[in-house]
Amino acid sequence: MKKSKKFFIRICLSTGILASATLLTACFGTSAKHVKANYKVTAEAIPDYQSKNAPISSYWMPDKFLEWSAENDKDLVYNQSRIPLIKRISPDKLSPSNQNQNKKTKIVALSMMNSQTSGNPSRGTTKFDSYTFDYWQYIDTLVYWGVHLVKE
Repeated sequence: MKKSKKFFIRICLSTGILASATLLTACFGTSAKHVKANYKVTAEAIPDYQSKNAPISSYWMPDKFLEWSAENDKDLVYNQSRIPLIKRISPDKLSPSNQNQNKKTKIVALSMMNSQTSGNPSRGTTKFDSYTFDYWQYIDTLVYWGVHLVKE
């Protein structure tokens, strides 16, 4: 008999014995002493928890956009990438995917990633509720669309 076949048989037997022992213990073993734990929900476990000191993503309402300055944005350091952009390949150097492809075509993504315009943390929250697409490498322009409810 080959070594690999013997090894396989040993593994199967060991797994079967271990599974049987576990099952028998679970069915006929002594009951465990139940201890009541006193758990408290911490603030971090609450859905959509946001630290009071968390940096907030920059946002501008149309009437305030021209008043923004980098010098006055206390969260700017958290909203800047440290990774330099990579130069894109010229469309002329790419092979077309089919005979009808127009190399001048651009892709614009209109993305509504958050449920509101303001108050979105730069580094995320404990609640995952934003739409984050995964085709960044294909888009030429991203229009980040925020929601702002106007109260009359």
